Amino acid sequence: MQDLLKKLGLSENESKVYLALLESGPSYVSQITKQAVINRTTGYDVLEKLAIFGLVNHVSGKGSKKKYVAESPHRLFQFFSQKNKNYKKRLSELKGKLDDLDLRYATGEKPTIIFYEGDEAIKQITSDEQLAKKGILSMVDFDAWDQPDIRHLILKYINRVANEEVPEKILILDSAKARSWIKKYRFARKRLEYRMLPADKFPFFYSDFSIFNDIVWFFSLKAQSRMATRIENKYFADTLRILYHLAWEAAEKYNLKKK
Repeated sequence: MQDLLKKLGLSENESKVYLALLESGPSYVSQITKQAVINRTTGYDVLEKLAIFGLVNHVSGKGSKKKYVAESPHRLFQFFSQKNKNYKKRLSELKGKLDDLDLRYATGEKPTIIFYEGDEAIKQITSDEQLAKKGILSMVDFDAWDQPDIRHLILKYINRVANEEVPEKILILDSAKARSWIKKYRFARKRLEYRMLPADKFPFFYSDFSIFNDIVWFFSLKAQSRMATRIENKYFADTLRILYHLAWEAAEKYNLKKK
């Protein structure tokens, strides 16, 4: 129960004190802190905070003779319900201010560079791409994506973005596995456009990348070297965007040959 209260937003000491008081009934501070296994000074502060939350009440006495009682668990439910409503309201307000915050978030000419390793790299990439506004340009090695330990993350991402309106162009290193993925997930084609690159002409295809907004991701998903670098800078992203479009136009001749 203590873990649940902590997940809902109470601190460890707040959870301990509330549960101790709930079980013991009206009690003095010394009794409560002894049962909760915390020191008395901390206990006073926690009880006063819980009283502000409306989860406990001061029923009698002063100083060391203060006696407290826990409110009903139904009051606890009401407290968390209201807290959740307030959180959603503030989150909605924040969403409405994102454009204004973006204007304040001036990266200047110096790029912002962040490095990630392991599975955290994949989580950050798939989460970050939800911020794309006008479109995503990607180069993907599906053989690297199709690994048992990360396949579920990729499937989750594909299913989530399939019905989104932001289009994505993808240059793909041609392989049987890549063609199998495209065929299997054709439901996502309304927002995805593919062009193939011949594997024999590009044997040095070691990492993937994607470009959106003013952000560029370079990443390698091979198990032995799973890592990613996120670079945020308008000039850098725009330059790579030009190079990508040149590669996209050049890839068209390979697709015509396949047809």
